Amino acid sequence: VLQAVNGIQHGVLIRNGFEIYSWGNASQRLDWASCNRTWVDKLWGRWISANGLAWLDRDASELPCAAAHDLPNPGAKVKHVLSYTSLPPIGEVWRYSSGDWWPWQARELSELFETANVGAAWAMQLQPWLGGSTFQAGVNSEDGTLRVKASCRDNARLGAVILNGGLGVHGQRLIDAAYV
Repeated sequence: VLQAVNGIQHGVLIRNGFEIYSWGNASQRLDWASCNRTWVDKLWGRWISANGLAWLDRDASELPCAAAHDLPNPGAKVKHVLSYTSLPPIGEVWRYSSGDWWPWQARELSELFETANVGAAWAMQLQPWLGGSTFQAGVNSEDGTLRVKASCRDNARLGAVILNGGLGVHGQRLIDAAYV
């Protein structure tokens, strides 16, 4: 395994929920590209788990907040936003970038959790049950993407939530297992 990560400056290996090896500064907050889907999806999972899995099949315009009336592509269901099939033709083609949906998701999640921004929503809804975190999220003003800053340990803890079917580090149900 260590040969496979040769050249990676910071990292952590977890086995059976325990850190068995780390290198570099595994607690240093780094700017992670293209992993914000994983982080933001778990925040959506937290909201949907609390409000019902049926929300996945509802129109995004039905979400209970003002951002729901400012959709990049009217007609998209919540499941399309979360599966990156929200651009026309809606529900038919997966796209790596969901374009204007990133800033929309940041506004939407902030409103749904009644916080100032998506990073504050994460800090309130998931961070306390992940055993501490250096996570920070926000919208990049240059390209409109959601950016995630987190440590290798943060990513490992989030991975454990996924592997454990939505359970946090202390066994709390954070996300419905059916959603995960």
